[in-house]
Amino acid sequence: MKKHRTKIILAAIFLFSATIVCAVEPQSFQPVELQDQLIKEKIKNGNIFNNYKSIDRGFYSNEMTNFRQAIDVEMGLADKHYNLGVSFAAKGDYENAVDSFRLAISINPELVDAYYNLAVLCGANHSYDEAIINFEEALQYSPRSAEIYNNLGVLYGIKGNFVVALENYKKAIEFDPNYADPFYNIGVLYGTLGDMQKELDYYSKALDIDPFFVEALNNIGIVFGKLGEYEKEINFYQTVLKIDSNYIDAHFNLAMVYSALGDYEKAIDSYRKIIALDENSVDAYFNLALVYNTIGEYEKAIEYFRKAEEIYPGYPEIYYNMALCLSALKLNSEAIALLEKAVNINPDYTDAFYALGLAYKSFDDYDKAIRNLIVALKLKPDNAKTYYQLGSIYEEKGLSREAVPFYEKAIVLGKEDSKAYADLGVVYGRIGEPELEIQNYEKAIDIDPDLPKVHYNLGASYYDKGMLEEAARQFKEEIRISPENEHAYYEMGNVYAELGNIDSAIVLYNHTLRFDPAHKYAMYNLGTMYGAKGLYNTEIEMYKKVILIDASMKEAFFNLGVAYGILGMSQEEIEAYKNAIEIDDRYDQAYANLASAYCASGEFYKAIEISGRALELNINEGTGYYTLSIAYFYTGNYKNAKLFCERAIELGIDPDPNYVFDLVDKL
Repeated sequence: MKKHRTKIILAAIFLFSATIVCAVEPQSFQPVELQDQLIKEKIKNGNIFNNYKSIDRGFYSNEMTNFRQAIDVEMGLADKHYNLGVSFAAKGDYENAVDSFRLAISINPELVDAYYNLAVLCGANHSYDEAIINFEEALQYSPRSAEIYNNLGVLYGIKGNFVVALENYKKAIEFDPNYADPFYNIGVLYGTLGDMQKELDYYSKALDIDPFFVEALNNIGIVFGKLGEYEKEINFYQTVLKIDSNYIDAHFNLAMVYSALGDYEKAIDSYRKIIALDENSVDAYFNLALVYNTIGEYEKAIEYFRKAEEIYPGYPEIYYNMALCLSALKLNSEAIALLEKAVNINPDYTDAFYALGLAYKSFDDYDKAIRNLIVALKLKPDNAKTYYQLGSIYEEKGLSREAVPFYEKAIVLGKEDSKAYADLGVVYGRIGEPELEIQNYEKAIDIDPDLPKVHYNLGASYYDKGMLEEAARQFKEEIRISPENEHAYYEMGNVYAELGNIDSAIVLYNHTLRFDPAHKYAMYNLGTMYGAKGLYNTEIEMYKKVILIDASMKEAFFNLGVAYGILGMSQEEIEAYKNAIEIDDRYDQAYANLASAYCASGEFYKAIEISGRALELNINEGTGYYTLSIAYFYTGNYKNAKLFCERAIELGIDPDPNYVFDLVDKL
């Protein structure tokens, strides 16, 4: 009986095949200079970064030349230097603004507003220590300024000195209990420390003072999101937008929560609203592209990635994520070009190197695949999936022994990765370690009893060891997990055939053909089962179907000849054996059966000739000797008939007793 089995390696499921997108994850977009637009816990900084105070005793809005002329006339007037600083700041000339405020202070060390605005500019320039010094100088002349204490709290918070930050916020509240900003900022501080209850308490206090404090409402929404109370989260963002429909942070947060909940239409709508408010919002274009990628609209995703690139060229995450979309469209060459671009910009981009490795693997360019995955490993040495992929590549290259340490490392790092155990089992099977093969399949099943194909492989291993009952149990489990796995039905049919359960084998082979009507081995084995039941005409029909699918399958012609012989169809039998020999002219069993067919049809000399050929190919072919004996008997050469009959008996042939009596009589 022909048994054909191909073990299925699990790597084909997990590894990169035609696309990259199944193997790697999209990355969120947070370029440094745009980060504030995406950060949810956004500190309300009061005047620290955007407002510049002009003194009560004169803010001059005339042209710069007027200020310069006034200073030339009265160099010692601090107020005019101060107001010139305000004008420079308003025009974005921060360097001259700083110089002007410093000059004003040098003339009048008690000019509190100059200290204040100088601190604002230093803070905006990330010179936090200098900003603190100037705010503290301002406090010398305005010791009860809640606004200054609030901004000092902000600066100390930025520097990570939360204790001092909290002290300053509380001072601000002490001097102005109706000032909402320090309450809000204390909420942000507690949020940073992970105390969400106190965070909510202080946002609520800020809202008691200012019910329209959109930053506080926005951040309460964020806290509810962290708590998994998404309906409340959404309600707070929507409340913000009722107060200020142009508040971009709330639109962003709504888009992100909708996306996380799988409500992609609403996420898309929110991102489009952001773009309508700010057509240069690179993060909105980028995140919108990610949503389209998630829902499989890759062309639209690429369109928005390209818009993001126009605004922010050279950002590697754009190229990386666009490559995922291109690979999903089977445009792997274009995807590789973008991934190469991403790693050229950022040589430490681990995920891009990993994706490149998988992309090159899809083209069977194993050397480049290995090279890029090794770089990914150097950047992130504890990445189990990279070791797994390297193991699979060495396996595909036919270097099974080299694959073993990579799979073993993937198992160690992956904390009992069932897929790695399963593929390691396949590797051990290929290098001739059946015990280790079975052990790894069993470990894979212990971790994940429903892992597809591993029961199949374990069943195949048990089958090879002759453990048929255990093999049947594993194939049955595989069918439970994957009811359309035709291989499992086929293998289970083989098990039942060997156990002698012919009816069950027939059912299983027919199941195989239901899922794969061209499964020639199922047809072939089904034919042998029908033959075992004496249904020779049905057996013949199955072999004919096999031959229509594969006219080079010599076993089908051979068994067809046997079935014709049983039915007494000598000429058909002879033709079937001839066809088998035409496929394989060293097929000794076909020669032996052809000789027997010639003998049965009375063509004894042909039988002698063909039997000789069978014995040339296999000198221990007992059937050939027995056929020769009969042929020589009927051609009158009784001596040779006796000689070859004795040789056939030595080789285990049990001759027909009547023939033996006739031969003895002739001798």
